[in-house]
Amino acid sequence: DSFCTNPFWSSCPHRMACIGCDFNLPKQSAKGMLLEGKASIKRYLEEVPLTPDERAIVEADAEKLEVALRKIV
Repeated sequence: DSFCTNPFWSSCPHRMACIGCDFNLPKQSAKGMLLEGKASIKRYLEEVPLTPDERAIVEADAEKLEVALRKIV
């Protein structure tokens, strides 16, 4: 769960990809899901053989989760 703080949300280029948007503000209740996702990505990186491109994509997703976790106060 999160809030969109973009006053122009209807024209947002990140539609349906909110986690990567700077205007996304996760609700406190989302913390558990974000932590679970972070653990899942870490395990995925450790256990699944990936090409360099695939690894870059997964690592970018992990960074998006980190940013979202830092937004939760």
